[in-house]
Amino acid sequence: MLRLKNVHVKRLFWALVVVTLILTLMPAKDVPDALNFWDKLQHSLCFATLTFIGLFAYTQKPKHICVGLWLFGALIELMQAFLTTTRHGDWLDWMADSVGIIVGLVLFLIIKKNVRV
Repeated sequence: MLRLKNVHVKRLFWALVVVTLILTLMPAKDVPDALNFWDKLQHSLCFATLTFIGLFAYTQKPKHICVGLWLFGALIELMQAFLTTTRHGDWLDWMADSVGIIVGLVLFLIIKKNVRV
């Protein structure tokens, strides 16, 4: 069974955070076509992935990961609203991020319960 060292999982988590920030602030026309599908589903999948990996990276800090990602989602929407000219902030996107965080947390808890982490 493949077992990643915790330091690698942490690096993966932070790399994904940076990639998420870049993709959400770049002009929408520059986002790769493969990443352009239903907007709310994109938000949920992204934040479910971030949460899931973040919880494995920081197993002892689930509240910090979930709240931190929730605030990160809000920050992205504020940055899109006030710092970009090609994007706009949308509270529904933030709600989709929140749904993703819940999904990522639930998946993590199911796996943690059934597999030794």
